[in-house]
Amino acid sequence: MMSPLMATSVRRFDAWLRMVAGTALLLALSSALGAQGPSLFSREWYAQFSGPYSQPLEPFRIVGNIYYVGAQNIASYLIATPQGHILIDSGTTEMHDGIVGGVERFGDVASVRVSNSTEEVEIGDRLVPAPRETVVNYVPHPPARPVDGHIIAAARDAVEFGRGSIVTIDRGARDGLDIGAVLAIYRVVPPIVDPRPSKEPDRIAQWLDVTTWYQPERFVHVPDERTGLMFVFRVFDRVSYAVVLNTTDSINLGDWVRQP
Repeated sequence: MMSPLMATSVRRFDAWLRMVAGTALLLALSSALGAQGPSLFSREWYAQFSGPYSQPLEPFRIVGNIYYVGAQNIASYLIATPQGHILIDSGTTEMHDGIVGGVERFGDVASVRVSNSTEEVEIGDRLVPAPRETVVNYVPHPPARPVDGHIIAAARDAVEFGRGSIVTIDRGARDGLDIGAVLAIYRVVPPIVDPRPSKEPDRIAQWLDVTTWYQPERFVHVPDERTGLMFVFRVFDRVSYAVVLNTTDSINLGDWVRQP
């Protein structure tokens, strides 16, 4: 329910708009009758309002709950109220997307149609503007300098994945990565027990008795195992997204990524 003051403001604004619209119409009629131009209300007459006249303009608030959602030279106003929204002048066909965007931006609620999804959409999920698609030319190449990072996340919170998976690594532009960089994936192999006979003398288990002898286990440190390659396709300052190209074994969270 609008307050009396707000209702009065809306009525005054509507009266002002009507006066402006009437004046503009009279000027247009006099200009059309006095000039050698297209016939009034003909197809050519309507066509003059397309193009530059209908160029989009960033919507903005005028006062209170009154907003401008029109184009460069064709006005369209939105009055947002709890009972519903009032649109004054729907403009030309070219203005449709801009007016709809303005109404959705300044209205209290808006309807959204999910046109594509890779998993379920839940209440509370955030909506952000979709960036424009850009075509990037690149050549696969090694990083400009040595990189030592880790896989810190994967799509759908997976902990084990393989070829074709999208992963996040903890290295970005400040570490020398750019789009097209190819990194090798390494798995840290824990030390293994050395099965070869020991040449060290046996030891006495003093905590048990003096007749018990034993040979302590010896471990061999194995180099990290290379398990695949990944291709970096999106880079931020501190993190990057990459797709796993090929693997010889399963890839896990925490695996190392290095210069191949």
